[in-house]
Amino acid sequence: MWGNKLLMVRIKTIKQNGRKYYALVHTVRNGHRTSSRTKYLGQEIPDNIDIIIEDFHHDLFMEEFKSQLSTVKQKHQQMLKKTPKTAVEKYYEDFIVRFTYDSNRIEGSTLTHRETAQLLLENQAPNRPLNDILEAKSHQTLFEEMRRYVVTSGDLHFNLIFEWHHILFKNSRPDIAGELRTEQVRITGSDFIPPLPVELIPLLKEFLQWYHEAKETLHPVELAALVHYKFVCIHPYWDGNGRMSRMLMNFVLYKHKFPMYNFRNKERTKYYNALARADKNEDPYLFVKYLTHRYVKEA
Repeated sequence: MWGNKLLMVRIKTIKQNGRKYYALVHTVRNGHRTSSRTKYLGQEIPDNIDIIIEDFHHDLFMEEFKSQLSTVKQKHQQMLKKTPKTAVEKYYEDFIVRFTYDSNRIEGSTLTHRETAQLLLENQAPNRPLNDILEAKSHQTLFEEMRRYVVTSGDLHFNLIFEWHHILFKNSRPDIAGELRTEQVRITGSDFIPPLPVELIPLLKEFLQWYHEAKETLHPVELAALVHYKFVCIHPYWDGNGRMSRMLMNFVLYKHKFPMYNFRNKERTKYYNALARADKNEDPYLFVKYLTHRYVKEA
């Protein structure tokens, strides 16, 4: 099981012939068994060590997943080509029901899967809290807007992120829709401390600059996972950061013609634990590889 594995990249000091050298060591621990890969750095840690670590992560990712992900994309595209147009739309209808149910349920929605389907596909509102109903409909609206935006060859930009958040909450919580938080927040049940409000705009700009550079070199699934992780760590809004991060993840996957992914509510503890491990160890690829293993298995 993937949950039993722990991956780490760290800088290690190696002594050889009386001299000290530095190396990057990538360790995989699965139960009692451990394996590792080493990349030598030299007698000094280079100034661009962060870039070297990112490249090392990327190389390891491609070695492990490139072939599997190529198969996933190929099968998905073949399915779309062979399937009648009306059946393809039914495929996306089924996905948005599951995606809306799980993404909102993770955040505390009371709607069942059946109620979500009836609401989104038949416009039958259940006897549930009004905000849960409104946010499910808004999530559907945002998903459809995201798909339309991809067709126009649009890409992520600063205002778009605020527009999408506004769509998500304009009907249920208009006071926070598209608005950055102005106070420090804590996440219930987590040791993670989000950035201060004054840091949010610079961090979002940095995130977008990183994205537009990274999309040129990273694998789309790798990029999607990192977009999710980096955005949720910024935690720019009062609410909806998880839902936005999952929507942005699927934007990247859909834009690159990969099947989209749904984190299921029943797996939310493992999902949260993967995010927490990545944060605790300051290693986003702990989350990237958790997601990719599940993605390959479930796609």
